[in-house]
Amino acid sequence: MAAPAQHIERAKRNQQFAEHLDLGTTEFRDWIVVGYFYSALHWIDAYLVSINRPPGDNHGSRNTLTNTERELTPISRPYRLLYSYSRNVRYDLIDFSADRIRQDVIPKIHTVRSHLEQLLKDRGIVV
Repeated sequence: MAAPAQHIERAKRNQQFAEHLDLGTTEFRDWIVVGYFYSALHWIDAYLVSINRPPGDNHGSRNTLTNTERELTPISRPYRLLYSYSRNVRYDLIDFSADRIRQDVIPKIHTVRSHLEQLLKDRGIVV
């Protein structure tokens, strides 16, 4: 099982990837959505590992943990929406406009990240 620091690094890396693509010009907006989702996933996994809970071994179990783990319920809805958006662009081939990413996706990753950064800091983990 990876350490919290490894998940934090991967979360930051996925977000950097998503932010590296120019929303106004890229034809890869689907990958921006996917990058933000996987950033959120690794923030959650960092927290779970920090409390000695193994991360879910699949998306469904991780979604359940965000609904049942008391500290994660405040970000359950934004995380599930990021998961849904990621599935929309990957499997349903739904195109997200730059405006939709700005309005619907980016605020949710910021909510998830800031909540989990605080939880991790409260546990003495450097983020």
